[in-house]
Amino acid sequence: MRAADAAAGARPRFVIEPTSVGTFGNPRSTRVIWAGVQDTPPGALAALHGEAERALRAEQIGFEAAEFRPHITLARAQRNATPEQSAQAHRAAGAVDGWGADLEPLEVAEITVLRSELRATGPIYTPLHRSKLMK
Repeated sequence: MRAADAAAGARPRFVIEPTSVGTFGNPRSTRVIWAGVQDTPPGALAALHGEAERALRAEQIGFEAAEFRPHITLARAQRNATPEQSAQAHRAAGAVDGWGADLEPLEVAEITVLRSELRATGPIYTPLHRSKLMK
């Protein structure tokens, strides 16, 4: 939790807005439908991500170092989804145009450490700790 506090305390608040809709996974094995985000000021979200990585390393907390792809998860595929169902979800996500244009920007004022349990019935997210960004 100290790492979350350190990362949040080092970065100011910022705003995000949804942009496009996309998927993770290939068309026959769609895993996630997501909305991309644009931050204001540009680079604020990547800077917070970098600060979080530095804080985790300083606390010697291991984490999956993957390419940073900022997004909001909209849906997860069920584990038993057929290739046809995955393809249908992939096509539907690709057909969305202008999604989010009428949504208000969202101020990012805190980060939340979550426990994520992926179950057959769907994911369970449990908030463990909240850390406020600077004003």
